[in-house]
Amino acid sequence: MANILELGLFLAGMIWYLRRTIATGVVGKYYPIVFIALFVAVHFIGQTMPAPKSVPEFTVTALLSYTVFALLAAGLDKTRRQRKSP
Repeated sequence: MANILELGLFLAGMIWYLRRTIATGVVGKYYPIVFIALFVAVHFIGQTMPAPKSVPEFTVTALLSYTVFALLAAGLDKTRRQRKSP
């Protein structure tokens, strides 16, 4: 149930973001699709893989995952701009 809620909140946030921004080029048009697919794939892979065996291993995995997704999200934001208000 928690996985469905997490993915639902992520997708709702992405829909909200995409409705309020527009692509600045071809990359901005397709990058969100790739970003969403990658996030969903990593989410499901993370749920099916065994948990890290130690706290330091978990810490490194969590920090690297966060860093990669933060950089990907920053790249997504650079390919879009705010939509003008009506």
